[in-house]
Amino acid sequence: MKSLVLGQKKNTMILCHVLGKHDFTVHREEKLEAVKYQVEMFKYDLIVIDSQNTCEIGAEKIQQLVDEHKNIVLYLYLYKPYEQILDKLGGYAFHGIIHESNDENELLLEVEKAKKHLIQRQNRSLVRVLMKMIYARDIETFHHVHRVAYYSQIITKGLKELETYKERISIDYINNIYWASQLHDIGKIGISDKVLFKPGKYTSEEYEEMKKHTEIGADIIQSLIEEYDHRDFLFMAKMIVNYHHEKWDGSGYPKGLKTYGIPLSARIVAIADVYDALVSERTYKKAMTHEAAKASIILESGKHFDPDIVEVFLKNEKSIVKLAKTDIDAKEDKYIH
Repeated sequence: MKSLVLGQKKNTMILCHVLGKHDFTVHREEKLEAVKYQVEMFKYDLIVIDSQNTCEIGAEKIQQLVDEHKNIVLYLYLYKPYEQILDKLGGYAFHGIIHESNDENELLLEVEKAKKHLIQRQNRSLVRVLMKMIYARDIETFHHVHRVAYYSQIITKGLKELETYKERISIDYINNIYWASQLHDIGKIGISDKVLFKPGKYTSEEYEEMKKHTEIGADIIQSLIEEYDHRDFLFMAKMIVNYHHEKWDGSGYPKGLKTYGIPLSARIVAIADVYDALVSERTYKKAMTHEAAKASIILESGKHFDPDIVEVFLKNEKSIVKLAKTDIDAKEDKYIH
């Protein structure tokens, strides 16, 4: 990852050293005028401006930098006394703050937060690009995967409250499953129009073709894993894409995995995926009521679904029903355009 530090050498020397330790290529400049050309040339991921330079440059020019380079994460390197300087700065358009310190370990923690923020933004940008592909291919699938992402996040938050999953599920895991689950049907872009848009039940041959979407999708994500530096999010996405049609009793596809052999993320998305399919209208079927869909899910506990996840689904059904009634589709249409 490439970073640019805008500030005097004596003020930013330790920061540049710490950024280098975190696998950033570091350039340093003292004047904004010198930066404009470099930003175009080097395509920085992160720019850090020290608070002294910020005051000299002014809010308008910094906002212009943000507006012209929306993919760049812009951080403030804030000197002490923190509150007084922040009061002076007012409404500058920074994505975050690194607090100045002579303690290298303290600074390492600050830079780690900035790096995590940067990686999250890159992951989201990647998902948005892939979602545009899905939108162009099949608007119905686009809306479905977004609803599944919201349901999956609610279920994951509920699972974290169980003793079994308290340590295993982190805040990052909850955030990642929201974004990764949006890709669960990415493989459908490789399914023929005849099958994908068929307004009725599949023949056995057509069903076999549709089943291939899990492995097609996993291949797409694997290609990204091989090219992309930050793979944790993509590993989760691949597990979801490949295994969200596996079943607790081993009767699913593509591998016939069962119980805890199915990745947790895929077990979560499985129930969110089926619920949305049941309560959504299709050209070949009417939408089920929530109560009918709930009864179907309870019936499949221990067969299709992980019983713990069914229990969490039921505990959180009010949130899920409330979400199902909101206009998610209109919201996501805005996000794609």
